[in-house]
Amino acid sequence: VHVGERIASEESRGRGLGAAVAAQLRVAESGEGQRCGGCARPGARTLTPGIPRTTTERHDMTGRLAGKTAFITAAGQGIGRASAIAMAREGAKVIATDVNAKLVAALDGTPGITTQVLDVLDDAAVERTIAALPPLDVMFNCAGYVHHGSVLDCTPKDWDFSFNLNVKSMYLVTRAFLPGILAKGKGSIINMSSIASSVKGLPNRF
Repeated sequence: VHVGERIASEESRGRGLGAAVAAQLRVAESGEGQRCGGCARPGARTLTPGIPRTTTERHDMTGRLAGKTAFITAAGQGIGRASAIAMAREGAKVIATDVNAKLVAALDGTPGITTQVLDVLDDAAVERTIAALPPLDVMFNCAGYVHHGSVLDCTPKDWDFSFNLNVKSMYLVTRAFLPGILAKGKGSIINMSSIASSVKGLPNRF
């Protein structure tokens, strides 16, 4: 569905993530994110606070994911939620996961989507969850966290948490996912990142 590509393109043009998701899914109602979607750290902010959580249906979908099964982390809000809805509308069977049971449960009843609580920082839980699923076609690592502040504000604990969620969790989920797609001989892995990097510097995003 290339939701991530559309969002990155819109953000690079200065329109922001909210505008990108709105353009992709015709936003009808917005909500304020409170925690990162893929981990159990209390009080952690989502990468995309304020991304809309309710969308209206588009009528130009083509069914290009029909027959595919997609697994998404941090699907309770923001980009993860928008991607789950978009993939389902393209015909995919979507397994939407999030550490926040209440947020991900809001997707219950959405055609094509089943939900599951998952903390991507729990190695054993990741292994158990993916091992219990049928072979997947698409895996979207959407969970992420950005520390707010400069290098002087970032404690070693903050640093470790950022790398565990942004890097280690992707390794864990990808490692658990790979045997299935190697056996099938095909599959897609999507890793979410940010333009806040060597591409573009942003204040207080260390």
